[in-house]
Amino acid sequence: MKTSTARPTWVLAADCTMKVNGAWGGADRDVAYANMPQHRKTGSKVPQGGNELFSDGSARWIKAETMFFLHTWGAGSSRAGYFYQDDSDFSANLRAQLPSLRFTP
Repeated sequence: MKTSTARPTWVLAADCTMKVNGAWGGADRDVAYANMPQHRKTGSKVPQGGNELFSDGSARWIKAETMFFLHTWGAGSSRAGYFYQDDSDFSANLRAQLPSLRFTP
């Protein structure tokens, strides 16, 4: 996709807000995700939210409660990537699934 044709609300980059193997953060020996997510609630591994960069060049803080499980890779959903994306150009099918994809602590 060309940035010249991208919608201003499309997310280009975001803080890593991931639940890996069903857990927020990992054991200290699991260096790859031990410090995820970066912006945790005090005394918890559950994220408060994250920063997102949009295609119009703007950036803003997004509360975790407004994020959706919109990305994964690997087997099944063992890596659940959460971020906020404006749903104005989502298909009707994806929009109907959003309630089941909402952030869960």
